[in-house]
Amino acid sequence: MNDTLVQLEKCRSYAARHGRVLLVDLSLSGLRVAFSRLFVPRSGFGCPVRDATPETLAALGLATDPALDFLGLTHSFDFDDDHPERLLVHQNCGGSLSARRACNAAGPVRPRGTGGETARIAPA
Repeated sequence: MNDTLVQLEKCRSYAARHGRVLLVDLSLSGLRVAFSRLFVPRSGFGCPVRDATPETLAALGLATDPALDFLGLTHSFDFDDDHPERLLVHQNCGGSLSARRACNAAGPVRPRGTGGETARIAPA
């Protein structure tokens, strides 16, 4: 879970700095559950967050989940740049102490099951 939280914090921070919406798909991680089933963004979360459902992806004009193109691979972008692309995909692993910031930004939801780690960042 630490690895997932570290990657979520990295993407949340980027989305907040650049006025984007964070789309989270945890289906490829060990969590295998929608972000909204685990966490509720607190008032200081910094950006809108959505589960990357088929409906959300369709609203962005995507027929399929772009993360599926990177199964078993890592994929990312430069987190220091404000990219012009409408959708950025970050799929990676690795943990650190920054997972604590993710826990401070999004509080836990009462457990209702388990289930998905790919974060997509779209314009707000």
